[in-house]
Amino acid sequence: MATITGVNIYIDGVKHNVSPKPLSYTGYIISNVKAEGETFDVQFSYVYDDGYESELTAIQTYSLLSTIIEEGINNTYTVALSGVGQTRNDNSNIIRLANGNLGIAYGRFPGGVGDENLSSVYVSISTDEGATWGEGTELIATTDNGSPSLYRKSNGDILCFFFVREEESATSGTPNSSLRQIVFDGNLSQEITPMTTILSEIDFPDTRSYFPVAPDRFFYDSVTDKLYMPYLKLISGPGASMFSRYYGRMLVSSNEGGTWTDTGLVITGEVNADNEGGAMEPGIIRKGSDLLYYYRTIFGYIGYALLDNNVSILSEGELLPAANAMSDVKFVHAINKYVAVYTKLVNGDVNDRTILELSTSDDGLIYTPVLEIANAITEGKFKVNEPGIYINGGKLLVPYSISNNSLNEYDLKILEIPLGNLVTGTSLSIQSIIADGDTIFTEDIVVEYNVNNAASLVCDSILEGDTITTEDLTIKWHIEN
Repeated sequence: MATITGVNIYIDGVKHNVSPKPLSYTGYIISNVKAEGETFDVQFSYVYDDGYESELTAIQTYSLLSTIIEEGINNTYTVALSGVGQTRNDNSNIIRLANGNLGIAYGRFPGGVGDENLSSVYVSISTDEGATWGEGTELIATTDNGSPSLYRKSNGDILCFFFVREEESATSGTPNSSLRQIVFDGNLSQEITPMTTILSEIDFPDTRSYFPVAPDRFFYDSVTDKLYMPYLKLISGPGASMFSRYYGRMLVSSNEGGTWTDTGLVITGEVNADNEGGAMEPGIIRKGSDLLYYYRTIFGYIGYALLDNNVSILSEGELLPAANAMSDVKFVHAINKYVAVYTKLVNGDVNDRTILELSTSDDGLIYTPVLEIANAITEGKFKVNEPGIYINGGKLLVPYSISNNSLNEYDLKILEIPLGNLVTGTSLSIQSIIADGDTIFTEDIVVEYNVNNAASLVCDSILEGDTITTEDLTIKWHIEN
C-alpha cells in the first residue's frame, strides 16, 4: 500500500512548492504579495511514495486581514452598572455579530445577588469596538439561568449554551441544574432553534446533577474538527466551592452543537481531608499536538490536565498560582503567546478576590505575570470576579465584574489592552498593509496577518530599515493528515 509522503499546495491555481519534492505537512510557501482586503484561493493534494498525486481538494478562499500590534493606553469601559432591577451583572462572553458590531451576553440578577437567586441572560451591543455599550436587553428569560457561552456556526447563526438552576433534586436533596442551548441568528436578535436540554437530572438519575458551568467555554478545535464544552459535576457537598467536591467533565460535538456526547473524561483534582475541592469551572484550549484542560481549585492554583486528541489524560499539574475563582486562557496568534487572566493569589489567601492579574506564556504551561487587570481596593470597590478574554484585532478585551460593596452587587466592566503592552521589552508598532518595496520600521519582529485562523501571511525576521521584497513574504500554512 502506498504511503503519503507530503502535499502539494496550490494558491490561486498555481503550484507553490519551494522545491520539486512534495512539502511536509507543515511549512512555508513563497507567495505573491497580498494587500489587505484581497483574497486568495488555496487547494492541496496528497503525494504518495509511488509518485501518485491525489485530486485537488475543494477551493478554500481566504480574505487577508491585518493585525496591528502596538503599545498604548489600557482603557476601561462600562457595560452595565448595578442598580434597581440589575443588582448583579457578570459571567460574560463577547462575540462579533454578523452586522460587524460587538455583542456581549452576560448574567443579570434582577433582585438578590446570591447564586440561588433568579437571573437571566442579557445582551448588550457596541457599535464602536467596545468603548460604549447600549442598554442591555433580555436574551433568555428570567428562570435562574446564566453563564452563557457563544459560538458562531459555519452558517452564521450563533449557538448559546448556558445552565439553568432547577428545583432541588428529588433523588439527592441537593442543588440541581440542567445544561441547555438555543440557536440565535448572527446578530443575537432572533431565535432560530428553540431551547433544548443537553444534560439534566435524567442523565444522572442516581447521582447529583448540578453543573454550574463557567461562561465563554466553547472551543472549536480545527485539528480534530470538533466543538468542545467542558463542564463540572457536583459529587458531594452543598454546591459552594469551599465545601463541595466537583469533577471536571466534557461534552463534544462533531456537528457544531447539533448533537452532543460525553467524552468520558473525568478530572478528579485535588481534595482536602474533608473530601472538598476537585476541578471547577473548567476550560480547554489547544497546546501544540495536545489539548490543555484547565480548571479552578480551592488550593491556590489553577490546575490542568494535558490530553491527547482522543481526550485521554497524558499528564496533570499546577498551571499557575491563583485564588479560588474563575479564570480564562486563550492563545493569541498575533503575539504567539498564551494569555491567562485570573484572580491573583494575595498573601496565600485563596478567598481574596481583590486583584485580577494577567500572565503570558510561550509554551502554555509556564506563565509570567504581565499586568494587573483590576484592583478592587484602589478603585474603592470590594472585589473583582469572573474575567474573560476576547481577541479584537490588535487588542484584548477583558470583561470582568467588580462589586461596589460586600453585598456582591456587581458592575460589568471591560479592560481594553493593546497587544504590544503584553510583550515586554519589545516595541511592536507595524504597518497595517505590507506591499513589495515597503520599508519596515520595527526591530527584528514577525509581522503576522491572520487569515480566517487557517493561514497567515508572515514577514519573518525583518530588521529595522530593511526594504522587503516578494521573497520576504511567505504564507504559513498547516494541513492535517
